[in-house]
Amino acid sequence: MHSRAANPLNATKGRVEACADYIKIDLGDGRKVRASGPFSEQAQAPANQWAFYINDFSLSKAKPWFVPEQIAIASLPTSTSEVRAFPPLSWLQPDRDLFEAQFQDILERLKSDQIRKVVPAVIESAEWDLRDAELLIARSFTAARSDASHGYAFNLGQQGAVGRTPEMLFRLENGVLQTMALAGTVPLGREDELWADPKLQHEHETVVEVLRDRLAPLGAVKVEPRCLLPLQNMTHLCTRVSVVLQADDWLERTDELIHLLHPTPALGVTPSTDENRAQLMDYRRQMNVPAHFGAPIGVKWPGGMLLIVAIRGLFWEGTRLSLPSGCGVVTGSDFASEWSELDLKRQWIHRAFGC
Repeated sequence: MHSRAANPLNATKGRVEACADYIKIDLGDGRKVRASGPFSEQAQAPANQWAFYINDFSLSKAKPWFVPEQIAIASLPTSTSEVRAFPPLSWLQPDRDLFEAQFQDILERLKSDQIRKVVPAVIESAEWDLRDAELLIARSFTAARSDASHGYAFNLGQQGAVGRTPEMLFRLENGVLQTMALAGTVPLGREDELWADPKLQHEHETVVEVLRDRLAPLGAVKVEPRCLLPLQNMTHLCTRVSVVLQADDWLERTDELIHLLHPTPALGVTPSTDENRAQLMDYRRQMNVPAHFGAPIGVKWPGGMLLIVAIRGLFWEGTRLSLPSGCGVVTGSDFASEWSELDLKRQWIHRAFGC
């Protein structure tokens, strides 16, 4: 369980000790891959070998590709019964007043047609012992496979993250690129609202339209019927999108694809102008949102690659642990509903990781 101390960052002093560098990703086919450091950092992915992609939300890292000394691939376990309980933490809750001020600012921008959709975020924060990262990682990769999510984790120096994301940025194999629109969230048991609520339908359709437009120059775009994607205590509206690529060299041009698709409108801002992106980053800075929240994380192998979106997780820098959540604000959004959605997403993380 998590408590709600007034200011945990002054209440305890976490220990900072060396933690091994690693990257670990659930491939989505019943296997996980773990890469161990030290890593060779490169500006572009090497051809015909395993390499891992770690960047921040702004894609500002000059050398985002990490080539490991060794990798290990194993089948995913399905039980957390043997994972030790996580030590209790005192969590500082998000700043409701600041988020409400941001929300009102967004509504004004929506009225002026400056934006159609934007995804602000808030965080809970706590102080912790970096040595407990392995407990979070163990829980991430022993979650039930039925929840349609990808486990991910990395530690580089004293920065890292661990989570289980339902969102795939894209998968590329055999000349076919697969991606998804994941927007619209309700608590489990209220799935009918995803089909009936005009705000949720509008939010989702905005994401689908932008994805279709971005992918159209690459080849024939296929948009599947909308479906529901349950994730324990919540359900998302999901549309899977794919394109048969006209060119056959996209595995050598992966950075172009990343810049084309990230951030998806499910997590960024629409339209994605320089001014709007700068405003989104300002919202994130005000809330101290971790730089890797919502960023692409992935792996490339001979013949294919997978990029996922780093949401539904915990992010650390030394002794500071952050738990972010975001929500899509469009015309018709209601502050109380968005605030509840932010909490719903964080509660899933608290339960999934036992922290």
